[in-house]
This record gives sequence, structure tokens and C-alpha cells, in this order.
Amino acid sequence: MSEFYDWRTPIRALVLKENYNAALIFPVDVRKKPSFELFFFRVARASALKREYVLPELTSYPAAGSFFDFTFLGELGPGVGDDVFTMSEERPFRILHFGLGVYPPELRVYRQQPAGYTVTAWSRRVPTKLGDPVDYFTGEESPFEEPTRISETVMWYKGSVNFAVVNMAPVSVVPKLNIVGAGYDVVPITDRAVADKMVKGVLPCRFISVGGLAEVKYTVPDEWKPYVFSYGLEDVLRLLR
Repeated sequence: MSEFYDWRTPIRALVLKENYNAALIFPVDVRKKPSFELFFFRVARASALKREYVLPELTSYPAAGSFFDFTFLGELGPGVGDDVFTMSEERPFRILHFGLGVYPPELRVYRQQPAGYTVTAWSRRVPTKLGDPVDYFTGEESPFEEPTRISETVMWYKGSVNFAVVNMAPVSVVPKLNIVGAGYDVVPITDRAVADKMVKGVLPCRFISVGGLAEVKYTVPDEWKPYVFSYGLEDVLRLLR
């Protein structure tokens, strides 16, 4: 298996360099005739992304005060102040690519992207709720000092992402998240023939699935919309081997 698709791979090994190609995969229809929208980019500039985010103290589960429900990571605390991942409209071709290292190891982190839709590996009518025994990652799977691919996240202008955390440690803790990755200034790839070569493996490209097979509505910048290309299930399965 490629390290790109091994959840144990450190996120630092997946950060792209300048002049690398990348594509974001958005599911459109995953039932009758599976189809996906892809946006292709070339990294014009890559800047290191590093931040330690300290959450207020949590008691031990299941006591009251043992969790933070789904909300954005605010500058002043969970759900308070500006979202730390917010990007300005002046930079619509800016993408953040990062992982989350988790402390303590017993802490469970749930993710919603877009906000309101939990990232899930299960087939459910209702999105995962905080406290469910599935669809989370822990500090054992994505250690604080070395976040792994299981926590891999991308954000863009007009995108949204929420997190929830539950303290499963036997004592009260002050949880911390280590945000590690890169911010990319990208240029869109506008030629379908070039995109097709990337899909066929003729040209190198890192493909990142946003949402897997979750059929939800994503919002992208208007500036991206002229450069979207559609592909079928067979094409996408070949990409994610």
C-alpha cells in the first residue's frame, strides 16, 4: 500500500512541496451512478503550518464536563472568536493541509466536514454523534508529537470543519491538539487533457478525498467553479489504491 493511503503515515511525510500537483475529490452521487467532482491544482508556494491548540480542562468520561461537543476551533476557545482555519476572500486559491496530534492518548476526536456532517466509515442514515463508539481517532492513533494520516484534513476558503473531543482518560486533563502541516498557495489546472493524464497516472498527482463516499453538499469558492472536472467511480477507485 502507498504511504499516501496508510493511516499510520506521519502527516509530515504527506505535506506537498512547491510545484507538486494535487487534486481534491468531492463525492456528488454515490448511489445510482457514482460520480465525483475533482479540482486540480499545482502548488505555487508551500508554507509550514504549526500550532498547538490548548483546550479547557475536561473531567473524566462520563462525568459532566468530560467533553466538548461539535464546534469550530476558535481563537478564544472552542466555538469562541474567529475560526483558526478561516481564510480571507482575497485568497480563494489558498488551501490548508494538516493533521492533528492529540494529547492525552486516550482523548477521542470526532470531525465534521462540512460542519454538521461527521466524517464516517459506517453506513448510517444519521451522522455520527458525539460519544458514539465509532468514527473518531485518538492520541494513540495520531500522537501529539507526530500526527498521522488518520487525522488528515484539508480546508479552503468557504470550507468548514468542526471538531468534538471526549476525555476517556481516568483523570481530569487539559487536552491539546498539535496542528501540523502546510498552507498552499495554488494555481488551478484548467486543461482537461492534463487532468486526465493525472487520473491515468501519466503525470504525478496527490489525490485527497474530501468526504469519501458521503453524499453531502460542499461549498467551494466561485473562483474554483470554472475548473471542475467530473469522473466516474472506476476512475476514482483507481486513484485511491
